[in-house]
Amino acid sequence: MRQTAAERKRKARDRYYRKNYDGFSAADFDRLWECQGYACALCGRKKDRRYMALDHSHATGAVRSIVCRVPCNRDLISALDAQGIPGYTRAIDLLTLYRQGIPGF
Repeated sequence: MRQTAAERKRKARDRYYRKNYDGFSAADFDRLWECQGYACALCGRKKDRRYMALDHSHATGAVRSIVCRVPCNRDLISALDAQGIPGYTRAIDLLTLYRQGIPGF
């Protein structure tokens, strides 16, 4: 039976996630995305998943949450470089929750 374009795309996404994000799968993305209420973990905006990025530890590859590619993913990287700036309180809270074992919030 021929695969649909959507099935091929999902399999490709699953291979990419597993290779680049410590075994994280497309199904894991879907569960985390649902758990976050289909919104960015940082700003709370609801966007199409095509505009989202996996926030992950560059040291371990472990996924922390799903965030907007722009501006939140970019800002989260900046927050890590400039710890303690009041404008980045939410980013710091997000990383603190992740360290406590609560991803996606």
